[in-house]
Amino acid sequence: LILLLAGCASAPGPVVPTPPSVQFTQFDSLVIAPEVVKFQVKLLIRNRMGAGLDLQKVDYAVDVHDKPVFTDSFARLYPIKADGREVVTFPFQIAMQDVLDRAVDVLAEEQLRVSFRGQVYPVGFDPVPFEKTKTIPLPKIPPVSLEGTRSSPADRTFTVLLRITHTN
Repeated sequence: LILLLAGCASAPGPVVPTPPSVQFTQFDSLVIAPEVVKFQVKLLIRNRMGAGLDLQKVDYAVDVHDKPVFTDSFARLYPIKADGREVVTFPFQIAMQDVLDRAVDVLAEEQLRVSFRGQVYPVGFDPVPFEKTKTIPLPKIPPVSLEGTRSSPADRTFTVLLRITHTN
């Protein structure tokens, strides 16, 4: 009788429907080149239920200074086991032309502001939204000052010494 009662007490109860949580684990600019800025975002999707969870898709969008650059959808998601998690990686790039189109905003704030936003669609639940903004300061032109000069009439050389200060 004691073993029977102990077995019933440890039996799992009904599964409480709980939507997954979504959090950013990475949002970094990887490359800044004259033609393009490359980013990588990683989202951690946690199943907070005691049963498996299927994910339908992830819709996402990228904005530069609150103006949309592109939207996309990702549907190659695996089922998440009970109390499990899945990391989804989104590499993307922004053409420098899209940054130049917002040059007034970029120069006014002295930084590039990029937002990554969207929704995860778990099967049986409402979409779970996510959003994060990354700011990248504009590179500053280094100040250059005259440090001194040297000359040698015998060698017919004249040297100018400059001091360049890296402020970025």
